[in-house]
Amino acid sequence: MNILNLDTKYNFNFNAASDITLRYILEKRSQYLPERILEAVKIAEAKSGINQPTLKELHNDVYQKLFDSKSLEEAKELYPEFSDIINITEFEGNRSKALKAIKAIMPLKDFTLQYLKDLYLLITEDNLVKKYGFSNRSLLIWLNQKLHIKKPNGEYNILVKMTDEAENNKVAEFSRQRIKNNPEAHRAMSKKGAEAQKNSDVAEKKRQQMKAFYQIHPQYAEKTKIISTRTWEKCPEIKRAFSEYTSIQNDITRKILEKRIKNKQDLTENEEKIIASYYKKFWEMYPEYLIKYSDARKEAIEELTKEGLISKLGLDNSGGGM
Repeated sequence: MNILNLDTKYNFNFNAASDITLRYILEKRSQYLPERILEAVKIAEAKSGINQPTLKELHNDVYQKLFDSKSLEEAKELYPEFSDIINITEFEGNRSKALKAIKAIMPLKDFTLQYLKDLYLLITEDNLVKKYGFSNRSLLIWLNQKLHIKKPNGEYNILVKMTDEAENNKVAEFSRQRIKNNPEAHRAMSKKGAEAQKNSDVAEKKRQQMKAFYQIHPQYAEKTKIISTRTWEKCPEIKRAFSEYTSIQNDITRKILEKRIKNKQDLTENEEKIIASYYKKFWEMYPEYLIKYSDARKEAIEELTKEGLISKLGLDNSGGGM
């Protein structure tokens, strides 16, 4: 009988599903609602009576005609907010891994409408990846960008589930077990959320300070390099995800990455901001990988210390604040 109360993005409390009334949603969570749903909630809440529909019931009612649509054109006519969506068949000649995976399981002409329906059935990203045989969630971002599809945001998805008794029990129990079984992961997620709020000027100042520090103490830069190399050796799946993610970035971002990684050139302040956003969005997409990478780095440091590779640089394990 409990659900997650999203008073902050990373800190959760548990409340009864019955508390998530339409009035509560309008007063506290209206910013997460698609415009069409917001209007439906306002109309339903204005009607008197104790048997008001849940948000999930409203959602299913509002989008029922979409779920029944026989063509993308029909869906666009019924829902003008979808008018800008492009059929994936227009990209048939593209060498995208997403298209290759789709063609392996269904005709390309049937995909866009079905994918749109799946998004508004609020199927999770993990399940969409499995359904269409994608290698990771980066391909979903590529599809949404190319097809001009604006999916319901994650907060709305959770909110809908929270108003359904069966679903909210699953969400609450899953969350409890996740925190119980891995409190460190929960703390890491909370820390990540806090770090994401840091002022970008502070981050830039720290970057400049570290850059100057490495110039004065090159041995610490070497230490960071060998730790990073060993860490990535332990994370092949994260490297693959980064590769897929990078492949869908725009030309500007890829050129900046090449400038820094391949050509070892300094970046301008604006380029640094673009790269910072590039990494931030990746870790937000894969928070579980952030935890795995952190654990792998700790292991790498322990191994390198035991092997004496760090001490050979004349450093201890705490040097340089790394």
